Amino acid sequence: MKCSNCGRELNDGDKFCMGCGTKVESVIKPEKNKKEKSATEPVTVDQVAVNPVEKPVDQVPVYAYQYPQYQPPKKGKGLIITIIIMAVIILAGLIFGLWYFVLRGDDSKDNNISNNSNNTNLVDNNNVNTNTNTNTNTNTNNSTLPSHSTTDYLPTANSSAFKYKAAFTERNKLLLFTKNETSKTYDLDIEVEFYDASGKLVGSDNEYVIGIAPGQEAVVQMYSTPEEFDSYKVYIDEKESYYVSAYKDLTITSNDNKKSNEIVIQVKNNSSKTISSVEVGVVFYKNNKVVGFDYDFDTKVNTGRSANLSVYYPYDNNYKDIDFDDFEVYINEAYYYE
Repeated sequence: MKCSNCGRELNDGDKFCMGCGTKVESVIKPEKNKKEKSATEPVTVDQVAVNPVEKPVDQVPVYAYQYPQYQPPKKGKGLIITIIIMAVIILAGLIFGLWYFVLRGDDSKDNNISNNSNNTNLVDNNNVNTNTNTNTNTNTNNSTLPSHSTTDYLPTANSSAFKYKAAFTERNKLLLFTKNETSKTYDLDIEVEFYDASGKLVGSDNEYVIGIAPGQEAVVQMYSTPEEFDSYKVYIDEKESYYVSAYKDLTITSNDNKKSNEIVIQVKNNSSKTISSVEVGVVFYKNNKVVGFDYDFDTKVNTGRSANLSVYYPYDNNYKDIDFDDFEVYINEAYYYE
């Protein structure tokens, strides 16, 4: 049998043409067990057994989407990731330890520092008690200038009541020393402008000192000092402070701790008030020349208690220790609210 539409040969039982998809018309077949009639013998309708033909049902292909089944992560991958993370952390710790103990922990410098540096200087209620230690000169309410003055005090560019002295560290950072020679307590805004040879501004920096008392000397470092400049101008704007200075109510003890490569400072509060903030600055010298600076601070120092501070030995731009033979401790701030 052939398709009535395209003429393609059809198989028995096909309901649709495999070539064009045309529906195949049903045909009536006589039962095989009936005796065939001769061509000349008339056939009546009653004599023919007709097999009922069911109406074919269009078959539409059904596509079933198979959702992927959830596969739990293998425990082995998580373990590997954890091991990798731990290895990275351990490696980072080893690198840091190598840097700290090899590059910064060179103990050979110990022999270059005076053997008397383990002694301490005590400053108690404005009286400087000097021990045999020549490596520490703690400046509190002392009217004398620092023993390592690099220049005389100079007037500022804005003719402030405060003058300044200048020095440079081995890292070429500008240090400014200033002293309150008035009878009042002031807050200071210190600004420095740096210029090149043609007079063009190449950089600037600001530092603040709060509650500098009469007779008190402070030192600040200009951390944004340009690498190259030819001149600079210093401006100091003073404003009468709202805070009460505790500068005269302190006892300061300092010690050179060679084992940890740091200067340890203890500042005791002898006043009847809780000190809001204490800041110390430490200047390092080699052959009476400034080579380094660092500072530390603490807050809320109760009556009778101490601020325990420390600063590390100076280092150069390559993080190598800078040799020094002396240092000075300055009280930059010590104040409380009335």
